[in-house]
Amino acid sequence: MSKEFQIKQGTHIVIKVDDIKKYLNEFEKRVLMNSIKKIEECRLSEQKQLNDYYVVNRDEPYATSVFLEIVNGEMKKGNDNE
Repeated sequence: MSKEFQIKQGTHIVIKVDDIKKYLNEFEKRVLMNSIKKIEECRLSEQKQLNDYYVVNRDEPYATSVFLEIVNGEMKKGNDNE
């Protein structure tokens, strides 16, 4: 049986560092950084790896190519498990 690709929405948050610097005051920056640190510590305590991602803005001319490559890779993972 072949895998069906599903787009997952609302599962990740991406924030530009420049936006953090520009729009948050020092207290808000500390709260955000402490929250990120806590999540990382909790993941490590559960023996989970820290995630590392490639991020592509959808308005880039190559975004569709990147998306299709991701879909193909996910579909291949699904078919390899059969």
